[in-house]
Amino acid sequence: MLHKNTLFYFLALIVLAFTACNEPTPIGDEFIDDADLLNATFTDTLSLDVRIAKDTSASAIDGSNVLIGRLDDPIFGTSTANLYLQLAPSLINNFVTGVDLDTDTLEFATDSTLAVVNFSIAEEDYVVLDSLILSLDYANDRSIYGDTISNQNQSFNLFSLEESLNDAFLDSTNTNIYAHNVNFATGENYGLYDVIYNPAVNYFETTEINDTLIDTTLYNPQIRWRLPDALGQTFLDAISSSENNFLENDSVFLANFNGIYIQSSNNNTATANIDLTNSYMRLYYSSYNNYTTEDGNDTVAIRNQSVFFDASGGGLLHAKQYLHDYSGTEVETVLNNAGQVTDLGYMQGMVGLQTYVSVPNIEALGDIIVHKAELELTNVENIERLDTLFMPPTQLASLLYDETNDELFFPSFDIVQESLLNISTDTTTSDVYNQYTVSKTFDTQKIVLEPSENYSYYIVPRNKLTNPNRLVYQGPENELQPLKLNLYYSKINE
Repeated sequence: MLHKNTLFYFLALIVLAFTACNEPTPIGDEFIDDADLLNATFTDTLSLDVRIAKDTSASAIDGSNVLIGRLDDPIFGTSTANLYLQLAPSLINNFVTGVDLDTDTLEFATDSTLAVVNFSIAEEDYVVLDSLILSLDYANDRSIYGDTISNQNQSFNLFSLEESLNDAFLDSTNTNIYAHNVNFATGENYGLYDVIYNPAVNYFETTEINDTLIDTTLYNPQIRWRLPDALGQTFLDAISSSENNFLENDSVFLANFNGIYIQSSNNNTATANIDLTNSYMRLYYSSYNNYTTEDGNDTVAIRNQSVFFDASGGGLLHAKQYLHDYSGTEVETVLNNAGQVTDLGYMQGMVGLQTYVSVPNIEALGDIIVHKAELELTNVENIERLDTLFMPPTQLASLLYDETNDELFFPSFDIVQESLLNISTDTTTSDVYNQYTVSKTFDTQKIVLEPSENYSYYIVPRNKLTNPNRLVYQGPENELQPLKLNLYYSKINE
């Protein structure tokens, strides 16, 4: 059997390579055009076994983009995105070290660490806290998903993080490191913080020192929350201390401050996609320095300063916490029936639901070369199902899954390109069809060549860690637009 499979595989590669050599195409595109398929046998009636399952394999720490917020969906139940976040002093901090009395300008010192910064605060000098701001950068102007019409105001509880993320993720015995079950101890409740999502408006900041503008910066659209002054004062006291400056480097800082937990309120109705690369915490304060000018006048130099704390990079960790509750929904009914899909199927990003499709009777076709195989998956929009509010994903990703060994095959050629999502409207019924064409040529050939293996197609919304979109699709027994496999093949022995 091994020799026979090797021969089939060799012949399959020859056929695919020959039919693909007319002109180059992107990976995932069809290998041959329709004219080349005239001599192939076509079928779209193979029986499909379709199941859905909860996603329990996604790491909590992958990627610098995260979701925060909550969705309340009558079909998929509630989905909540919380965030555990480390922060540490940035390498870009710029400190005012003095005033040039001759030119009446400020002198700056920039250094790569806080350890070398010496404020040399004399007895007659003092610093005053202005504010401590957490700034979360929207990923793009399409970062919001869900209902922001009936409920514009979204709320989040912020807590101190009592547990070290470093220790938790370095502990090889810790199994709670996945997005669906990550859970760390929290401490002080910093309060409830509101926001009206607005990912299209930039933030403009100007800092004034002695009537001089020194920091005129245009920032990306961001969520800005003022953290408790008591926390800001703790950091400021450390900066002012020559003996207990725990901001002097990242490791010392993280030993004194584990981070922040951002928890979505149960009243929220939408999620936001946050880019941690450009997110930060910033401590604003003023330094007052008494000095005497050359003409003998006593005066005070007021120097507004700030310290940046990065939210990513430099070994910093974060943990996504994505929680789904399907109680009392259509999805729960299907999950309770071993996930078996007949009429309608369900797929969900944000580490929600994944789909598995197997072709149990493909062996009946005999020894074949697969020229082209495509899964045709359709969503028929339903206003009552809120499909127009909870939009389907623009892209799907598909891999081959080995159920026996619980293994996904990487990389896969079968990634759905955005252009393969076709949206059309039935002129008679006005129904809107969102149809996905999932290329499965290579995976189907592997299934044919290794019939003893327990393979299936694995399908999820692409970028499932940062994509909250959900999809209700027509199952294999749906009368309107059933899920099916369009297969072009040739028999080896004919």
